[in-house]
Amino acid sequence: MSDYQQLKSMLQQTFEDQKVDTSEAAELYEVFQPLNREQRAYVRNRAFELAADYSRDHPDVYPPYK
Repeated sequence: MSDYQQLKSMLQQTFEDQKVDTSEAAELYEVFQPLNREQRAYVRNRAFELAADYSRDHPDVYPPYK
């Protein structure tokens, strides 16, 4: 599994749980630690896209802002 796929899977699980537990936070920290600034920005942007997709697909969980 690629690093991006691993991160995507971790973030999707977090969205479904609606929380970040201690072990998830530690895993995310480990994934982000070796990245440079540009890579972190890329991952952060992808995370926001995943969050937007999840919000759009689950309006009952994350209602849209009005």
